[in-house]
Amino acid sequence: VLREFAAAQARHLIIDRTPLGSQAADRLCIQHVPKHLHATNYPCWILSRSRLLEQLSLDWRMVCEFPCAEGIARTDDGLRFEFRGLILERKR
Repeated sequence: VLREFAAAQARHLIIDRTPLGSQAADRLCIQHVPKHLHATNYPCWILSRSRLLEQLSLDWRMVCEFPCAEGIARTDDGLRFEFRGLILERKR
């Protein structure tokens, strides 16, 4: 997907409400939705912040990074992550 973004003609890239963690590798988890909302489970990726920024830096320059309303969370086994947003500008 990041290669597709880089191939687009857009000058800016906005990534919002994305779960980012300090771990070295991306982490696939299962999110359990409460029964009163909709009894289901689905996959959820917690991306490695450093790995994502490294890949983005090939084509994009960070304009700003911001916290999102979802805030900080933890997986059942204790992995801490935060929902973040990024605004990037294409490198020239």
